[in-house]
Amino acid sequence: MSNQLVNGRASRQYATMRIADVEVGVEYAHRKSSWSPDASRVVVREKITGGRLRVEVLEPAADTENTFRRGSRVEVRSRSILCTWEVWPELSAAEQETRDKEAAEKRERWAEIEQQEIADPTRPISDKYDTRYYSSLVDSTEHLRDWPLPEPRFAWRPVQQQLKAAALRTLEGLPVYLARDLLAGATLWSDDSSSSVVTPDGSAGAVLGPLAPTLTETMDWANRGYLARRIPDDLLSAASGFVEACAAAITKEGGHLELPEVPQLDPIHFSGPGWMRISYGYSSGRRIHAPDCHVLQSQKTDPNKAATWPAWRLNLPGSDPCGNCEGPWMAASPALLGFFAAIAIWRHRSDKSLERWQLRACLMMLADAARARAIEVEPDRDWVHRVVSALVVGRPGENGWDAYTALKQMGGDSRTWDSARQMSALRLAYDRLTILHDALPLSLRPADQPEPQPTENLSVEAELRRTGIQSWYHSLSQVCTDKLPDLDLLLFGLPGAIKW
Repeated sequence: MSNQLVNGRASRQYATMRIADVEVGVEYAHRKSSWSPDASRVVVREKITGGRLRVEVLEPAADTENTFRRGSRVEVRSRSILCTWEVWPELSAAEQETRDKEAAEKRERWAEIEQQEIADPTRPISDKYDTRYYSSLVDSTEHLRDWPLPEPRFAWRPVQQQLKAAALRTLEGLPVYLARDLLAGATLWSDDSSSSVVTPDGSAGAVLGPLAPTLTETMDWANRGYLARRIPDDLLSAASGFVEACAAAITKEGGHLELPEVPQLDPIHFSGPGWMRISYGYSSGRRIHAPDCHVLQSQKTDPNKAATWPAWRLNLPGSDPCGNCEGPWMAASPALLGFFAAIAIWRHRSDKSLERWQLRACLMMLADAARARAIEVEPDRDWVHRVVSALVVGRPGENGWDAYTALKQMGGDSRTWDSARQMSALRLAYDRLTILHDALPLSLRPADQPEPQPTENLSVEAELRRTGIQSWYHSLSQVCTDKLPDLDLLLFGLPGAIKW
């Protein structure tokens, strides 16, 4: 007789007995199906060729009452004989224990799946969104289940179907359960949310909740759009490190990601990557405005239709954002939301790993910036970019004031300097103007570049008259006045003139 217990557990397959092991006149347990929980009590009356037996039914199983009747004799296959009737209670108990355990495991799996379907702001952030079960991407409203949707900043009150369509446009392409956690975090920011909800560190509410304002603003992207002014500063400051980590991950796999070059300016107004795009409004004044600033009146534009700049322009010295609108800023778009969601998860995981969806979010943001640049017919590096990149290197300190004063001749202060100081200031001015001249395209370079450089045996006034440095300075300033109105700050530094 073959063993009916395998490692202390009942086998869920047919228990086989060789016909040679079956004895006539002995009672056995017979089962028609391997998944039946019960067995019939039979006694073997005769062995038949072909592995078949003729048995007499003593006690039919509950599921065989229609075919097996007490006292009837039937032919069965020997492999349907499980064991002797004496062993059957032990085997039956073991099988029942196995069935109960498997049923409990199944209930636990279903409970876990059902729990995954709940948008809970207290749920810990998943260790990985790109697993086999979680890797599906949002591409239909069915993927959003019945998760709570935040109220966007629409001018009209949308119905549920319109809310779902707006949420789909916002979250499309993100992992389904990342969308769940974003929506869960947004519930903490809604007007009717309970203030008693405590979100522990590392939960969806704590990690992704701060992006809720950006989520609600992005839901109106197809209508008029908003500027994403409420992105947390820590996420914005971490963006450059995240992009570099993505580039390093791609390089590790044998690829290469070419990041746009940007001038190395101090983060005066913008601490994120300088290649990101800023929506701005046209103005004839010196101050820079948001596209929907009411000061612009008839020139107001919706943020999703406005012209864009590279973000590094916000950090140009002398930048003066409007006090009413706070100046230009990034428009809230689906690519922007996915990008900062990827950064939030990356920072939460202590910068250790990057998933495929995070790399995709980074590339989508780069592609979005490239598209905006193409709309503006803007090359990778225009002449303003080259000029700023050249002038920020070796920018003068306090001695820049001397060069500036020597060119401007303000109040005649330079006339009181000794000869060495006068010549040093003039030489610095000439060097800085040469850098600017060489960075300009040939079509914009003025023809009055003086030669040679000033010598130390002439007065400043005579040198200015002889070499034409001052005239050259005015010509260069005139070329740059529209694109770089605060050129002097780039040329000479002028610490203390403004907050650099």
